[in-house]
Amino acid sequence: MSQNQGSPKHDKNLLCGCGYTQSGALVASNDDLLTEILVRLPVTSILRFKSVSKHWRWLLSDRHFTLLYDSLSKSHGLFVHDMYSPFDVQTPTPPPFRSLDFCFDPCGIDMHMFHIQIYSSDTGKWKILTEPFFAHCPLFINVFVYWNGAIYWHPVYRNHYCFEIEAEQLKSLPLPAEMDPSTQFTTYFGESRGHLHLTVIDYCLDATILLTVYEMLSDHSGWFAKYQVRHDELSGAFRNGTSCRYFDVVDIVRGEKEEDSFMVLKIQNSLIKYNLHHKSFEHIFCFRNDLYFAWYEAHRHITTLSYF
Repeated sequence: MSQNQGSPKHDKNLLCGCGYTQSGALVASNDDLLTEILVRLPVTSILRFKSVSKHWRWLLSDRHFTLLYDSLSKSHGLFVHDMYSPFDVQTPTPPPFRSLDFCFDPCGIDMHMFHIQIYSSDTGKWKILTEPFFAHCPLFINVFVYWNGAIYWHPVYRNHYCFEIEAEQLKSLPLPAEMDPSTQFTTYFGESRGHLHLTVIDYCLDATILLTVYEMLSDHSGWFAKYQVRHDELSGAFRNGTSCRYFDVVDIVRGEKEEDSFMVLKIQNSLIKYNLHHKSFEHIFCFRNDLYFAWYEAHRHITTLSYF
């Protein structure tokens, strides 16, 4: 086997032999420039290009490329029960499968005492990491988010927990300091492009701010208000005189550019895409009137290299 195989020089010769121009070969021999090009391709192309050469396989499998690709990955739509709603109705991106089904526990067991266990692939055994602790609501079982090295549970009722994986510690999750539990309630909780979000709706009749989207500080210590939505800004999304107090936040999606960030609202039997920068609306999906679902039953479809 030649010593040049798998090297950038070998890739250059390979590409020239396949009919590439000299400038194309120059791009192929520059890892930084090549990364800037390849990181914008769909996952299927990335997987196919891994077979170009050993060097390309190494480059596309490297952790740096994987993390960069995932940070730029685009959110394409939402699965709600057996339906799929693309965010872009003009040029929709179809998902890799037709439906997203889950098998729920048929026994109906509802317990409020929990402890955390972790599985070691080295020993093939489970280890109990915490003493049993009390969680107050069934949401604790199925609404949790991984972000910045920790697992966070939706902070509702008295469930204010996060689990730091490396330290193997269960900690209390703070709520926004200015939040008034008597009139304000947490709704959506999730992550997008490396940002952890929590939305709070104000049900006070004379409140100017209807909805606040908080973002978690990078050191996990608290929240800051990232977006705020006024009553009059949201009223345009409602039809037939429906009150703007009756809606659900289904998703918060951060764009590659700040002006591309949006949230998805469920209003009656419609999904509304609301741009958080331009304050504009777009109806993206309608479903049957008898279908009810909570925000945590909608699952975002994104492309990622994390498991390849």
